[in-house]
Amino acid sequence: MNLVIHDLSAEEWESIKDKYSGWNVICNNGNIKPCVGCFGCWVKTPGQCVIKDGYERIGRLYSQAEKIDIISRLTFGGCSSFVKNVLDKSINWVLPYFEIRNDEMHHVKRYNHVFELNCHFYGDGITAEDEEAARKYVKAVCVNFGAELKNVDFNVIKGSPLVRKEKINKTNGNKTLLINCSLKAGDSNSRIFLDTLNRNMNGEAVIVNIGEYLRRFDELTSVVDGADKLVVAMPLFVDGVPSVAVRLMEHLYIQNSASNKKVYAIVNQGFYESRQSCNALAIAKNWAEKTGFDYSGGVAVGAGEMIGMLVHNGISENGPIKSTIVALKQMAKAVEHGDKFEDIYVEPTRFSRRMYMFIANRTWPRSAKAFGVRKKELLKCDNEDIK
Repeated sequence: MNLVIHDLSAEEWESIKDKYSGWNVICNNGNIKPCVGCFGCWVKTPGQCVIKDGYERIGRLYSQAEKIDIISRLTFGGCSSFVKNVLDKSINWVLPYFEIRNDEMHHVKRYNHVFELNCHFYGDGITAEDEEAARKYVKAVCVNFGAELKNVDFNVIKGSPLVRKEKINKTNGNKTLLINCSLKAGDSNSRIFLDTLNRNMNGEAVIVNIGEYLRRFDELTSVVDGADKLVVAMPLFVDGVPSVAVRLMEHLYIQNSASNKKVYAIVNQGFYESRQSCNALAIAKNWAEKTGFDYSGGVAVGAGEMIGMLVHNGISENGPIKSTIVALKQMAKAVEHGDKFEDIYVEPTRFSRRMYMFIANRTWPRSAKAFGVRKKELLKCDNEDIK
């Protein structure tokens, strides 16, 4: 079986569908829901998403595919929001457990299968730098999925680019806006890091949760336009920006939002090596520059699940969170004064990767047990197989 994932319109797909005769097709039927990062597909219903939207068994489809083609608008160096949503909901392809590959932490594959991946990006004004960023991003996805990357090409397949609305005179407000791009909202590590940043800044900042605006992005655009400094905080999903954050980026670009505002980013991830967030920060920077904003720096936090919990519980700043707190304080000062800084990559202080991985791998069975799922059931290849 072969599988194609695309974001083309019905008319655009009609012009090429004969090439994919006999393939399974994943496209946007309007029903897909975003991944919320709840880990339910690992600890509640192993192998499938707990959200029943018709896209809950993507990992199982991958396990049956010899070849997967992705057709996507190139969006700020990554995939469009729909295709990224499909990728985000693909984490049931892997297990929660960690292993080391290429001297990096990655998830153990749920299925003993390798598929071939081809990516076809389209869009207007694709530069050599855009192509390089996209290739780097897709390579990282293949490493994490244990897939074989065959080809990445550009504008071989034609699709509609993002079209910006006519520029209307908009002026920035004079406030700092902090956007939590995690759908876990107040319980998320992204919100914990934003709260920490806010506590270390003089002056009041406004914090909003993106989940409250999913059906009213126009209202959120107005909120963004009222700020001269913007901080977006997000978890790392499949080596990039979560699909809901990509949707916001697309929306602000299309709306031709008020320009020249300072933009900062915080990315946290479950992997120990913060460098694995480099693609997400690159996408944030690319989006800011193409939208007319001024990208001014970002912080990537490795082992974010552990660090967020420790920060929330008020552990001593001289413990494993030290490097993260120092980075957030540096960022707070820069945001407060509207200064730029080079992206900062931080990992736990005096807490080894080996110890982090050991604790994490022992934690997942306990998390599953709370939902009545036994340790051996975490390894199942599909929820239907569980007896």
